[in-house]
Amino acid sequence: MRIVIVGCGDAGLSAAFAAARQDPTAEITVISEEEKYYPRCPLPYLIGGNLSEKDLIKDLDLMFKGTRIKLVIDHAVRLSKDSIECEDNTIPFNRAVVATGGHASQIPGSLALRTLKDARDIQRLAKDAKEIVIVGGGMLGCELADMLGGTIVEKDDRILPNFDREFADVIAANLKAKGVKISTGTKEIPESDLVISCIGVEPNLELARNSGIKASSFGMIVGDHLQTNRRNVYAAGDCIEEWCFISKQPMHSYLGPQAEREGVIAGVNAAGGDMAYLGSLNAVAAKIGEVEIGRTGMSSADAERHGIKTVVGRIDTKTKPEYERTARELMIKMVFKNRRLIGCQALGGEGVDGIINLASYAIQHHASIDDLMSLGYCFSPPICSAPNPIVLCAENAKRRMTR
Repeated sequence: MRIVIVGCGDAGLSAAFAAARQDPTAEITVISEEEKYYPRCPLPYLIGGNLSEKDLIKDLDLMFKGTRIKLVIDHAVRLSKDSIECEDNTIPFNRAVVATGGHASQIPGSLALRTLKDARDIQRLAKDAKEIVIVGGGMLGCELADMLGGTIVEKDDRILPNFDREFADVIAANLKAKGVKISTGTKEIPESDLVISCIGVEPNLELARNSGIKASSFGMIVGDHLQTNRRNVYAAGDCIEEWCFISKQPMHSYLGPQAEREGVIAGVNAAGGDMAYLGSLNAVAAKIGEVEIGRTGMSSADAERHGIKTVVGRIDTKTKPEYERTARELMIKMVFKNRRLIGCQALGGEGVDGIINLASYAIQHHASIDDLMSLGYCFSPPICSAPNPIVLCAENAKRRMTR
């Protein structure tokens, strides 16, 4: 079995290792335009000086050492029936995974943060910039503003528009306290020395279009095993059209963990396995200043836009018992449809990732209010609180149902 993977970001790399585990006898070739791998999520922290490049960059040859994975540095141009035509090579395959990723959307005259080179350029220019403008107040824009200061320009009526207002307002207040200016409800960009676009990502579809692979504006169209319309060709990551786990509507996430999971699914299936893609919850988390924030599934506003009638649980609590001096504030909001969890948001001083991950699992397994009220949990005063905040939030939703 000859498996060829085009692209070596989060999706391509995961696909290669997953295929190798699924079929240890397979001959796997990865076509990459770069000899190095680095994750994209830490780039804002690299710009902020919290990380060094040596912490992030890995040599692909060393990563593949001792495996049956071969690295080819080239640019893939077209998939024919049983080979991939590159600028300098033609590589035969039995199965292929296309993981060509995406590129940053950006306004003319601005920089964008997508690659290591982008991070280097922004870091260099920001040192001498007196006025920095960040266009886009999503998670990336807020992370960069936390690191660089300046002004956020957001076309929506608040930053973090994918969160409900009470969560976005906390982050806005914290950024303003650090001197960040926030301009919402406008596209007007004030005069500045440096403009950084944080307005989204577009799929790289050149290879797909050259190869007869069907695509929409979201990306390559795939089935529930991430197969394309081309026989024996799969796709994963930022270049595909995903769908929402809850609404089943087309969407895109452009999130590293989502690309990594899709890469695993595509790699397993390309190597003869059987693994289904269930849809995306767009689970995301970040630390902005000293505050952690995260979400998964639908917010209240999302549900309202889809015409979904919901019941909401909301609590303000502590991460540990109040007698613990290290206890931090914690706010959780859970959204239920027909008693089933469809969304969760959390904000606090610590522990947000665990709440979002548990909520994601609960959504994927159609957990009800009663299921979450019955959750078994641990307790140790220096570590966590009791009752578990997920249980408290579910109880709050149950009380609202009976009013």
